[in-house]
Amino acid sequence: MKNMEIQKKEMKFFPGSPGRFLSGKGKMAFCLFLFPLLLLVGGGSGWAQNSVYVKLKPDARKSMPVFKAGSRVSVEALPFGKKLAQEFVLSPQAVSVGLRLDSATSGLFRIEVLSGEVEELLEALASDPSVEYAEKVPVYKINGKSGPDDPYWQNALVGDLDLRWHLDMVNTEEAWQICQGKPSVRLAVLDNAVWGEHEDLQIATDLQYNAVSGEASSAPPSTLDNSQYCDETSLLEGSCALYNWSHGTHSAGIAGALNNNGTGIASVAGGVTLMGISCGIDDGIDISNVGDGISWAVENGAKVINMSFGSSEPSRTEYALIQAAAKAGVVFVASAGNDGVNAVSYPAAYPEVISVGSCDYDRNISEFSNYGGWVDVLAPGGLGPNPDLQDYIFSTTFCVSQDLYYWGYAEFEGKHYDRMMGTSMAAPLVSSICALLLSYDSTLDARDLRSLLMASAQPSLTAGIAENSGIVDAAAALRAVSGYEKPFEALYLQDFNIVKTDGNKVPGLYWSVDESAPAPAFLRIYRDNLLIADNLPAGEGEFHDSTARGGWVHNYAICEVDASGKESYRITKILEMPAQCNLYLIADPQEAGTVRGGGIYEEGSSAIIVAKANPGWQFDYWNLAGSVFNEQDSLSVVVGASARLTAKFSRVAGTETSLRPAEAGISLMPNPARESFSVSGVDEESVEAVRLLNLQGAEMERWPASEAAYPIGNLKAGMYIVEVRLGDGRVATAKLVVK
Repeated sequence: MKNMEIQKKEMKFFPGSPGRFLSGKGKMAFCLFLFPLLLLVGGGSGWAQNSVYVKLKPDARKSMPVFKAGSRVSVEALPFGKKLAQEFVLSPQAVSVGLRLDSATSGLFRIEVLSGEVEELLEALASDPSVEYAEKVPVYKINGKSGPDDPYWQNALVGDLDLRWHLDMVNTEEAWQICQGKPSVRLAVLDNAVWGEHEDLQIATDLQYNAVSGEASSAPPSTLDNSQYCDETSLLEGSCALYNWSHGTHSAGIAGALNNNGTGIASVAGGVTLMGISCGIDDGIDISNVGDGISWAVENGAKVINMSFGSSEPSRTEYALIQAAAKAGVVFVASAGNDGVNAVSYPAAYPEVISVGSCDYDRNISEFSNYGGWVDVLAPGGLGPNPDLQDYIFSTTFCVSQDLYYWGYAEFEGKHYDRMMGTSMAAPLVSSICALLLSYDSTLDARDLRSLLMASAQPSLTAGIAENSGIVDAAAALRAVSGYEKPFEALYLQDFNIVKTDGNKVPGLYWSVDESAPAPAFLRIYRDNLLIADNLPAGEGEFHDSTARGGWVHNYAICEVDASGKESYRITKILEMPAQCNLYLIADPQEAGTVRGGGIYEEGSSAIIVAKANPGWQFDYWNLAGSVFNEQDSLSVVVGASARLTAKFSRVAGTETSLRPAEAGISLMPNPARESFSVSGVDEESVEAVRLLNLQGAEMERWPASEAAYPIGNLKAGMYIVEVRLGDGRVATAKLVVK
């Protein structure tokens, strides 16, 4: 029999096929995978290699002017500049990214490192007395599709394509009967690039900005010839630079293409004023200097800012800018990401941002779209079950048509229009509806727009986002404005925090209050826009949500309620709950041994599993889905998904192989039994031991020698196995029913 000490080995469970072994230093990992390969861009994360954000302390800012966003400031003019210029090779000019309208976000700058380690610069800045904090500048991935998948289009006017299905789904024509986009509303598209000179965009030069170079242009790099075609391989593989750099122009067309100009496409908010901000670097997939772009857009009058990109990493600087701008009435909309997972993506996951997932032509959540309770709404972004119909969104591009050209649609050859899909396409559609709502009522803010969009949304055929929400409806949202009552500001509630309790399984919600503010009648708590706690007494308190869903991203919100039943604006927090996995262990045959270590585990946690053979038996291996998984009787496993493992046992050579009681000549009396049973048909002196096992092979009772009657009065009713071990090495078993 094998040594029963725990072996220091590791095993990982993931959904999929068994038997993949990964070697490590002193460890062996057993991994099971079932992850689809998606040719979708999004959800990536990283940091700019040569940039840092730095914020000056209030005292250090007093001696400096308040610079306009995008201003280039001599590094040596900053309090720490001369000293750092001697230690590091820095760009001679820092870029102001602070918002002049908000003192909390002034004194923010971006510094470029021409050579040297960014980490060393961060350490030097952190130790400087004039610096409040310094951090890396995130690099985002555009949440569009860089390479096309199978086509899914239909339109009787252009072959089998429907070029406006997304506009029809959100009831655009009906919305236009209520309101048209107004030029006073400025809608900024913050992206890798926006070709403002496109015939269907016509963005004024003074409304364009390149956050990377500081130039008054948001167009893609001048090195690209937008009249050229990529080769088919690079397009399909997602490496076509012309197509990738068209991402922002495509988003801009969805957001605000000109209406009634006799050419191109229409947009929900056609008539609003478009702004283009370029933040693209490298091959156009990566986006940086977002903080600069936000500040410039806000200072130049943007009312709605669309951000079709994402990262798993948040940024304190960029979040502070978003918070300050949101307080001033700016509406932020961002794509939820294209990884097809239940995970957050920034900036969409910031509470002040309206987060947008994608739905397909059949009103299901697109299979590539991120999901979870943190996603506010869905909008058409593409994909569907029928590869012969449309699954893309048609819009403006910098390059001439690439995808449609390769699919043989001669009508679009040489035209600067094409199709893409992704949450990047869904977000600007929601931004366009927001701009239309502001054209109808300029007093609405992002919180109002989120409520209106969610309350008026059409149901999706599949769940997966916030409760009581769904696919946006432009006309229904406009109609809802007339009956909308703005909530009051929550002044009594203060800090709202969430801590996972009970072994990381139960969210504990805690809040504090300002006793000097008027107390509300009571408090309410929502989870994913669904009321879960009502009539909570005013005052500092806590609430434990025992019904939280493991492996889900929840959006919790708390609000005040006055005596008339009116609610305040909600204070929200997003919580990622770890997944709970069931690890089932089985002994085969059941009477051959015992197993332990099964149970419910948090995804990614470790469990120790042990298989122990009974006398006359030996452990052979662990079986998973019909294949040998591991041959050690004890090991440490990392539980990545629910799994069922069977411990396989076999008889030790030379022992009795038959388990039928008739061959051993024994019987159990009475059977069924209530208080006790006896064994007959064997010489009492030959009985070495008697054991009672449950059907899973776990020992319930043991008697070391023969007895006239074996007591079982403490057992629950059910089926059991009686094992009789004789002195000659034979083992016989029989089933016993306990009443």
